[in-house]
Order: sequence, then C-alpha cells, then structure tokens
Amino acid sequence: GFMIAAPQYALLFTEEKEHCLENAAFIMQALTLKMTSMGLAACWLTVNDAEAARKLAGADTEKTLAAVVAFGYRNKEKKSTRLDIASPSDVKVKKSGRTAPKIALDDFVCEGTFGSPADLDTLAPQYPELHDALVAMSNSQSFFNRQPYRVVLTKDEICLIGLEDAETGEADRLLNYGIAMFNFAAVNEHGGAWTFEPAAGDLRLPENAQFIAQCRL
Repeated sequence: GFMIAAPQYALLFTEEKEHCLENAAFIMQALTLKMTSMGLAACWLTVNDAEAARKLAGADTEKTLAAVVAFGYRNKEKKSTRLDIASPSDVKVKKSGRTAPKIALDDFVCEGTFGSPADLDTLAPQYPELHDALVAMSNSQSFFNRQPYRVVLTKDEICLIGLEDAETGEADRLLNYGIAMFNFAAVNEHGGAWTFEPAAGDLRLPENAQFIAQCRL
C-alpha cells in the first residue's frame, strides 16, 4: 500500500514452503548489495498484500510475491537524510550524510548465553573475518530499522535469536532474518552455511526471544 518514487522495482517470487521468506530475503539481499556496488540506491518495501501486488505487477506466475526492492540512481541534487525511527508513527528526519543508526556491536552480540557480554576486544584481532561478519550482520537493514534480533556466539556456533516486536509483522520479521544471515555469510566466506537446526546447548533465552538459525564455526 506504500510505494516510493523509483524508476525500477525488483520483485522476487517464491514457492510457499517452510523458510521461504528467509530464503527469499537471503537471495534479494545479494541483489541489493550488488546494486549498491554498481552505484545504485536500493530500498526494501513491505508487501502488505502479496496477491494484490502480484496482480498489479502483471506477473504471470503461480508463485507468491516474497520481496520487493525499489532501485535506481540516487538524485544527487537532494541532500542526504538520516531516519531516526522508533515506530511507523514516530519518525524523525535529520539532514545528514549518515545512514540511520544501527545497534552497537557490544549490544548485538552475546557470548555463551543470551545477555552475557562478548569479549569483542579479543575476537577482533584473533578472528578478524568473524568479527567483520558480525559487524555486517549488525548493520543489516530491517523493517523500520528496529533490528529485533540478536546473536549468541558459542564455541561452535553463531546463533541468530529473534526478539518479539509489536511493530514488525510476520513477513517482515522473516525477511529481516534472511537479510541478516546473508550479510554475515557474504563476509564470513570461509564459514559454514546457515541452518535451522536447534542450537547444541542451552542459550538461556528469555520469554521474549526465540532461536531462529545457526551457522557452524
């Protein structure tokens, strides 16, 4: 129901299967980062009614519309803006050359169990690729920049943890996870693949958190 003025839109369709939205976001994020490397601006759009959007796009497919990204060359005459977003009804726009603020890595990564601070000062020099991958993950796009997810770093796994967020709908929640997982995988090239298998140990998750996926180290 909300579009932005863009010269082009990329639409990704999927079969309706378990984890199809996370997979669709993983694929589409690869495309958006490629666009960025080519000097294009790209913006994820929320799909409120996939069937209506498919018909409006005139797509001749039985598959479900999973993700939409608007893209094109940025208008260089307009000044950059930064969005400080608390909720869809509480958006403050500031003139700036910076992007919307992201969660600090110290707050994003836990070690061993949920809520336990990670020793990032040791991690960075010993495992620079892993550290950089976590930074990329913490800077992922998410619905209204709310980032309702965290990471628990164990001895053998990177565990993605989803947090309850009343402002984020089910589809956008799953797309968030796929985007974050791709950002990590794109930097951590020598690591394993993400799976939805349960974590090996007890992560001591609070009631408002749930295990999403893991990547073996």
